[in-house]
Amino acid sequence: MHYESAGAGARVVCLVHGTGGAGNVWLHQLDGLADAARVVAPDLPGHGRSGGEPPRSIEEAAAFVVGFLDAVSVRSAIVGGHSMGGAIAQQLALAHPERVDGLVLVGTGARLRVLPRVLELLATDYPAGVDLLLQMGVGAAAPASLKASLRRSTAANPPGVVLGDLRACDVFDVIARIGAVRVPTLALCGEEDQLTPPKFARFFGETIAGARVVVIPGAGHFVQLEQPEATTRALREFLTRSAQGGGSMSGPRELTLEELRERIRAAGVTIAENRLAMVRKLLGDALAPVRALDSRAIKTEEPAVRFAPAREASHE
Repeated sequence: MHYESAGAGARVVCLVHGTGGAGNVWLHQLDGLADAARVVAPDLPGHGRSGGEPPRSIEEAAAFVVGFLDAVSVRSAIVGGHSMGGAIAQQLALAHPERVDGLVLVGTGARLRVLPRVLELLATDYPAGVDLLLQMGVGAAAPASLKASLRRSTAANPPGVVLGDLRACDVFDVIARIGAVRVPTLALCGEEDQLTPPKFARFFGETIAGARVVVIPGAGHFVQLEQPEATTRALREFLTRSAQGGGSMSGPRELTLEELRERIRAAGVTIAENRLAMVRKLLGDALAPVRALDSRAIKTEEPAVRFAPAREASHE
């Protein structure tokens, strides 16, 4: 098992990479946070310089991270992840809340449906599949050297690794449970992210009590590489706020009737005007502070997270 490490101290941050990646995707953040915490970034099995078979599911990957924390003598940590790594972090927070002091969700979502064309190409024409994935994954302002580096590192994986990672993402879905998270949470993404657009980060802000949302301009899906200083600064501010108690969770505010109406309309559901107040009262009675009619309560035809160009009508 290989992992990157920087810093020291009792406070630990564990950062998990995404599809076809490795812990070195976090090198900027390891360097930039080393004076604030002990920061570790493992290579998942079958990725980077770690041996073994790649995890076949997000649950299996989360179990590996628990074992990794045990191996490096860490009882609990602030757990962060990018894309697939963000799914792993969410699963860990839900399945092992005692191991998670805080949550950092970077370019990810509570459900990660993958564009079927990407899966098809990765299975039949791997280089073309990698090209399509990265065309959607990198912002317009990213330097050519970064694009080339990402393509090389992704293409260097055996084809089954990237395809297996995305298949695990495709069935990941905690959209109905993520509101149970009760630790300080940062949801961060690039403004130009086409794979997990900003509305997916905002969903965490609406659903996890007290979660902070940061959208970074001039970056796509690989925000920690495209805008490393801004990403590191957001993580440092989050660490500072949570250490000072600024990450305490306050319940979400109650929705106004107009906001409730807009949520219902966005979901394609029609409710008579004179029934809205009744709906709101019933939801308030059942769910207390109205986290209520978000996408956990309204089922739509669109998948929660689609690894495809964002459309205004869809919702993560």
